[in-house]
Amino acid sequence: MASSYWESAALNAAVDLNIFPLLSESPLSAAQLSEQLNVDLTRLTSLLNALVGMELLKRDADAYRLTAEADAYLNPASEENLLGALQFNKDLYALWGSLSDSIKRGEPVIEAQGHLGSDPEQALRFVQGMHSRAGIMARGIVEALNLDGVSSVLDVAAGPATFSVKLLEKYPELRSTVFDLPFIAEAAQKIHQENPVCDRLTFAHGDYNSDALPEGPFEVAFYCGAIHQEHPESAREILKKIKTVLSHKGRLILVDLFLEDCRTEPLYSAFFDINMQLMRPSSHVHSYGPLSELLNELGFSVTRREHIEFTPYGLVEAQV
Repeated sequence: MASSYWESAALNAAVDLNIFPLLSESPLSAAQLSEQLNVDLTRLTSLLNALVGMELLKRDADAYRLTAEADAYLNPASEENLLGALQFNKDLYALWGSLSDSIKRGEPVIEAQGHLGSDPEQALRFVQGMHSRAGIMARGIVEALNLDGVSSVLDVAAGPATFSVKLLEKYPELRSTVFDLPFIAEAAQKIHQENPVCDRLTFAHGDYNSDALPEGPFEVAFYCGAIHQEHPESAREILKKIKTVLSHKGRLILVDLFLEDCRTEPLYSAFFDINMQLMRPSSHVHSYGPLSELLNELGFSVTRREHIEFTPYGLVEAQV
């Protein structure tokens, strides 16, 4: 356990050095890669050999290439590539080295809003990273939802709008309004501008904490991957606001990393709770029980609560 970060460091270094895109084009020797990257040959060779041991690369004679399994996620030409998500994840790596300092001080180790617009480069990596990750997660999430007969969705804190786009591709009668901070909504619009389903996609800009949501009524409100940024009190206010734009019998669909009521499992969600505290003082990975109680207090009726297969996410569905 004490040295398991070595593997993460090796992966992050390979992402930072741009090794995977180069090897996705053609097999290369360590010397060829060293020349193209202008890096030290001895140290690069050690990293490449470790990546072989991690089964991300395969070595044939002196040439390295991506394994078939890794190619699906590390080749820029792949529809399932995770390079954007890995690039953003690399930004988080150094934060974990300051975990004890964060606990001592009781505050994040970085400026809280960097990935939400105050640092344009980091924010762009955030949007691209979330789009990269969401493309794979959407397979499980879209399958877990039933929007037959639904014509209008409000996608709150939509991020890269990837889930909305995937839903529009599946449901040709559906229209979606995506709502997020101006920089994020603008970046999402650029990502999807060539997709033909965008004629059924409306982009709205704003901060859901301080601005009004797009005018409803909407049959479904989709709030995915963002409630973990809110402590219980701010979550209460946001959920109240969402309720006001839902139609009679409208549905709220929450998708996020959730914890069981013991707050020790799933382990990934427990770690993610720490991860968010390193960046945002108000963050809180919610437990199913207290969240369901909050929804009931607000006048929702919780109708569904389950883990989404093939993802780390859980789903909570409630009706007005």
